[in-house]
Amino acid sequence: MTASFSRLPRILLFALSCVTLGGSVMARPAPRPEPTPELPGPLVGSLEISNERERPVLVYIDGAFAIELPASSTRVLPGVPNGTRLVTYGGRVGGYATDRVDIRIDRRAAIRIAPLRGFINVRNTTNMNMAISLGSLDLGLLGPGREILSPAMPAGSYVLTAISTVRRLKPQIQDVVVQGGDTVAVELRPFTSSVLVDNPFPHSVNVFIDGMRVAKIRRFESTRLDDLDPGRVTLEMRHSGQRLATGMLDLVPGAELRWSPAAARFGQLEIINPSRTRVRVAVDGVDEFILNAGTSKVLSSVPAGRVNVELMTAEGRTIVHEVMVVANRVERFEVPRVWLSGTPVRPNIF
Repeated sequence: MTASFSRLPRILLFALSCVTLGGSVMARPAPRPEPTPELPGPLVGSLEISNERERPVLVYIDGAFAIELPASSTRVLPGVPNGTRLVTYGGRVGGYATDRVDIRIDRRAAIRIAPLRGFINVRNTTNMNMAISLGSLDLGLLGPGREILSPAMPAGSYVLTAISTVRRLKPQIQDVVVQGGDTVAVELRPFTSSVLVDNPFPHSVNVFIDGMRVAKIRRFESTRLDDLDPGRVTLEMRHSGQRLATGMLDLVPGAELRWSPAAARFGQLEIINPSRTRVRVAVDGVDEFILNAGTSKVLSSVPAGRVNVELMTAEGRTIVHEVMVVANRVERFEVPRVWLSGTPVRPNIF
């Protein structure tokens, strides 16, 4: 028994060594893990945007603000996700537009923002038919009070020409500047002028323009003279062949002027021819008549003030005298006898 107990530690040691050796054979190291592949980044491309407008535009991609692009410039936007993108661009003038753009991986797409176009609205305020053209573009015939809208025009300067189809008048030419996205309003101004004439006298008068009778106005009434050619004109009021008032106006196309002469105070002028020769008489170049030898004539309603009395003999000799006419009085003028005794210089003119 003693020998058996003495062998026990060695048996235990042997068993323990067997267990340890067996464990070293079974516990193999785990294999090294395979490297994990890197996750791919976003699949993107780039977008080139060209703004050909004359003003900046705001650019949005899929509703998110991307860039404010200056006028007449080009920019490249990197890192745009691939796929079909909605690109919106525009501004306050002209509104916004949206394009579909296909973005490919590692490729560059491009979009062009074309210039905005504008319109010209022409209104005819004349009283006649007008032929309208914009440069070489014929817009057609435009009647009085009517309007016409041009087709879409690129931004720029244009020459608008309007020609009357009724009268021979100088064409109306205007320079029109079109801005993209805007409508320019243009009016064809009247080619002629108007004058409102007031008669301040207690009797009817005839109105003359540049020596041509154009109207008759009753006492204390007014009349409107339309369709007058522009320029400087001389107006007169006459009654019974006598000039009562005169004035000068500068007529402007499309303008309406007014002529209200002051009521003149009148006197009378008696012209006496004591000679044996008849003479032709004119007062201020208007009241013209023949005064026979030994006769006289009284002119009533002669405006007070200085008047010129022009005398012409049958031989063609002429002399002018200045006479002062006083209101409510009769002024007498006698043809000079000495002047009538001259030598004839021209054949008989009567």
